Amino acid sequence: MKKLSATHIEQLYAFTRAHFVEYYDVQTELVDHLANGIEAQWAANPDLDFEQALDIEFKKFGVFGFLEVVEEREKQMSKRYWKLIRNEVYQFCKIPKVWVSMALFLFIFTMLFQLPYGFYGVATFLALEFFLYVFLLGKRSRQLKKNQSAKQPLLLEVIINRSGQIGSFSYIWFYQFLIVDAQVFSNLYVALATSLIISLVSLLHYIVLVIIPKQKNKILREVYPEIV
Repeated sequence: MKKLSATHIEQLYAFTRAHFVEYYDVQTELVDHLANGIEAQWAANPDLDFEQALDIEFKKFGVFGFLEVVEEREKQMSKRYWKLIRNEVYQFCKIPKVWVSMALFLFIFTMLFQLPYGFYGVATFLALEFFLYVFLLGKRSRQLKKNQSAKQPLLLEVIINRSGQIGSFSYIWFYQFLIVDAQVFSNLYVALATSLIISLVSLLHYIVLVIIPKQKNKILREVYPEIV
């Protein structure tokens, strides 16, 4: 039975890239699928040339081509990414990291509820955190551009590299915090809820911008053992 050559495999990779599949792991999945289909066609009809067989296999993906496959893989990897974040958040609920979570919460709560001008102290803390977040995000972005290689990126790798941008949306509520009357936080339940939210958001920022990126190579080896 006819088999695909190394040249054919390279052509299949080029074909997926030409059809807007930018992630190497998704390309590999599609190349494997196309290769199996082409060789199955050759088993039934050895006289069929490569381009004809490829055209037949590609048409099986429908009018949207590889788009649905890419979208499905993005959903799967996004779920995996958020699972990583949930696992890290869970670690901050267990000893010894729970002491860090409690210390942060008590710091925010004490500032808001017990100190006369604590509201302004928390506002300053949030402002400093915001500027630090933007600085670290910008620094990381420059490093990624500097270290960018010619190889095609992996889907989960791209999601991790962009992860810091996700946390920026959590600052939307911060602007509301700035316009609220400080007297609101004299209410115990409001102070408790606000302290909890600020603590969780701060931990989320630390996880997505520091912890997960530091573990990126280990994560990619676990997810893509045959590639990385």
